[in-house]
Amino acid sequence: MRAGPGLAEAAWQLEAVRLGRPVGRHDPYVCALGGLRRLRIAPDGTTEASTPPVAPATLDRLLRHLCLYYTGVRRDSTSHLAAPAHGREGKIAALNSIKEIGHEMTEALCADRVDDVPALLRRHWEVKNAGAPPSSWDGAYTTALKHGALAGKLVGAGGGGFLLLYADPARRDRLDTAMREQGLQPVPFTFSTSGTTLTRVHLDERNPEQ
Repeated sequence: MRAGPGLAEAAWQLEAVRLGRPVGRHDPYVCALGGLRRLRIAPDGTTEASTPPVAPATLDRLLRHLCLYYTGVRRDSTSHLAAPAHGREGKIAALNSIKEIGHEMTEALCADRVDDVPALLRRHWEVKNAGAPPSSWDGAYTTALKHGALAGKLVGAGGGGFLLLYADPARRDRLDTAMREQGLQPVPFTFSTSGTTLTRVHLDERNPEQ
């Protein structure tokens, strides 16, 4: 059974309200619903999820250019989210810039302009890192740009996790080798369209070993 917004909201309530973690609704909604989603979150938290009209062929082209690498670093994202490098006003300005980049990214994909994606990712990298102290992954990112990557971003709150790169498919092997030398491991992935599914298992009480 496919999950829906109810599960997404419950997941956010658990993490943000009951556990008190400074997280938004983006991750639980995207994971629960799957696919490419545009989220409109009202001041009262009401969340509207829609599906931009991006052609499957466009998503296939985008996927061929994306490479994912695991940094090997696991971290609690709370400290990164709770203490933004920009300060309050700078953080709000940065988030508004990122929102605008998201609008432009959606427009580009809806118009099958996949080649616009790397420039938008580079703008995103600059906004996220403006005013922040040097990252231990800056070197890996610079190396990636020298070996076929055109742009990229750390996936998540930062400090570790995964590095997503947009690269020339013809240079994928060279890029993989360079990233392994930096201690990052390639991770095969694809886009999910189904989101989270719920499985109910009915056990036979007469057979506890089932």
